[in-house]
Amino acid sequence: MFLGIDLGTGSIKVLLMDQEGEIRAVHSQTYRPSTPQRGWAEMDPAVWWQALKTTLSQLPGHLRDQVEAISFSGQMHGAVLTRQDGIVTHPAVLWLDQRSALELLDYPEGAAEQLLNPLTVGMMGPSLRWLLKHRPAALEQADHVFLPKDHLRFLMGGDPCTDPSDSTGTLLAHPDGSWNWELIEALGLPARLFPEVRSSHSIGGHLSAFAAAELGLPGGIPMAVGGGDTPCAALGSGLVLAGQTQLTTGTGAQLITLTGSRPAFHPALNAYRAVTDHWYVMAAMQNAGVALEWVRNSLGFSWPDAYDAAFEQETSVVFLPYLSGERTPIMDPGARGAWLNLQPGTSRGELMRAALEGVAFSIRDGLGALKQQHDVNSLRLAGGGSGDARWQQLLADVLQLPLQPVAALHSSGKGAAMLAAAGVGHPFERWIQQDPVREVSPVGQDPFAEKFLKFKDAYARLAGWSF
Repeated sequence: MFLGIDLGTGSIKVLLMDQEGEIRAVHSQTYRPSTPQRGWAEMDPAVWWQALKTTLSQLPGHLRDQVEAISFSGQMHGAVLTRQDGIVTHPAVLWLDQRSALELLDYPEGAAEQLLNPLTVGMMGPSLRWLLKHRPAALEQADHVFLPKDHLRFLMGGDPCTDPSDSTGTLLAHPDGSWNWELIEALGLPARLFPEVRSSHSIGGHLSAFAAAELGLPGGIPMAVGGGDTPCAALGSGLVLAGQTQLTTGTGAQLITLTGSRPAFHPALNAYRAVTDHWYVMAAMQNAGVALEWVRNSLGFSWPDAYDAAFEQETSVVFLPYLSGERTPIMDPGARGAWLNLQPGTSRGELMRAALEGVAFSIRDGLGALKQQHDVNSLRLAGGGSGDARWQQLLADVLQLPLQPVAALHSSGKGAAMLAAAGVGHPFERWIQQDPVREVSPVGQDPFAEKFLKFKDAYARLAGWSF
């Protein structure tokens, strides 16, 4: 039995997979990041630990006793300053955090091209630079700086280490995943904080007796290092061939294309290492599920009712989903959300429909950037936010591409479990699923072309307007 722990932005999920690749049990626990000031996104890592204890306690005891190995999938980019005893010296600063815009100016000229990534807020590098300026004691008192999943593994008795799929998302590492010590020094960050980089399936320690007692697991279980949630989801859903492109919808939306060689720099695209021997190029849109959940909750819908109301009618309302800035392609941390073209008779269903369309339009905008470097003729579709057939059809119509929904439930957690298996000598290739369930083809000749242009025009007119 292999245990995958998926540490997400809004929830933690634990998954048990057997040696046949079958998922035997899944449990999750939700939580919410804190926003002590506008534009900030933090988390007390003690919440993660308590949520992990709760979810593991819900797994059947006889299955917990059979766990051979553990690995991790984690939300990327964040910074967790940690002492050797596991106590944090500052709340974790998450990828949604927007406070470090000025710190991007501290990067030396040409850094983005060297890193193969645009300089954006929310990444570990600028977040640490902000903490160095405004919370220097937090760095002075820390012994390590971890990505979120690596902090959790460290608490469980793991070694202080990370993997290339996570290190390349920090704006502090070379494209191969090794730390860029020259850049770290130029930013004034203490080199002593940065952990060793190991491959995603390498063993990164063993479950301590203390953690085993806390979590209800046998002690001494080997723990593979794990990877970022996006590449783990790619592995778990079967995205393993160079040239494939997948759209994953969750809190944000990611369009990723696997490449067999080091990609070229693009100012609006990210280039990271995968958990396999690939790179991947990513168009990252920050506001997918997070925006739709805010709209659904604000309108007082359940999710089934939200979909039903949204697809009862079309709407002329336009929704900008940028609740927390945006990355690809506009690279604007100051972008904000809005509904436009409201009338007295506008219904809740129309507002929900506009929100779905707005998220789809933001994905289409990101797809345009990806197509500048890569041929994309179809998309695999994965992620917990893409299950409704009407929503899938809307995405196909807006993106003007056939979509192939993949039957890969809990793909990030499954990817983590597959890395756990690989860490103890079980090749995961036999568990990779390649066949999509069906194809969703676009209907009509770009029926949303005009409204998409209105969407882009609305952002251009409102850019810089927030206060």
